[in-house]
Amino acid sequence: MYFYFRNTAIHYQTSGSGKAVVLLHGFLESSEIWKEYSGRLSEDFRVITIDLPGHGESAFFSSGTTIDLMAETVNALLDELKVEKAHLVGHSMGGYVTLAFAELFRKKLSGFVLFHSTAFDDSEEALERRNKAIAMLKSHPELYINQTIPGLFRRETLYKFSGEKYTLIKNALKTGPPYQGYIEAVKAMRDRPDRIPVLRKNIPKLFLAGRYDPVIPENISFRQMYFMRHGESAFLEESGHMGFIEEKEAAYKIIRDFLYSVG
Repeated sequence: MYFYFRNTAIHYQTSGSGKAVVLLHGFLESSEIWKEYSGRLSEDFRVITIDLPGHGESAFFSSGTTIDLMAETVNALLDELKVEKAHLVGHSMGGYVTLAFAELFRKKLSGFVLFHSTAFDDSEEALERRNKAIAMLKSHPELYINQTIPGLFRRETLYKFSGEKYTLIKNALKTGPPYQGYIEAVKAMRDRPDRIPVLRKNIPKLFLAGRYDPVIPENISFRQMYFMRHGESAFLEESGHMGFIEEKEAAYKIIRDFLYSVG
């Protein structure tokens, strides 16, 4: 299904009934990553998945894309569906969108999960990587996608997930060329503000990290846990950045139990 926000077609799906749960994917991903989780959670919740702008089957905003604008897109979808309050679960970039939503639309949020994500803004090193990513996406986008996705897994166990890795790459390549939506998303991630204060807000929250995450290092996860209030945290002990694949059952159980506990 589609709805239009700022004259841009946004793809989404819904299933189940009950308390609403919105699942937000990360960069180079789409709502497809949640297919199994969505099916299982929809037994007890109304599950909403969305292809964020420039990803999956959604069009991209031609200019001025920000993480806040992505959060506004999610809010517009909730309005479209007449959902007054929801849980948000955000993987990686989806976590940035979740934090923005918590800041902008607090009254609509029952609780949230940051899944392999961070409330810190980019370091100088990370900013440099973002700019290199933009240049690579402009010059050699297919090569960039083929190189980036395998690097999100824990290196020592990547061989176990070759099928899943190739599926992620195949789906990521479907959106282009010219892959301008990915470029806009990198700019949005690069320019996002620090949102550590959101972690202190009186909102039920879960921070779920990967022990071997190459994107969000363990020490950064520990620093976020220090700042967090009114929430809980957990490490996936065998995961890199892709815990929904690398430790699918463990991650699902932690997220499900949190959603049940919040009610």
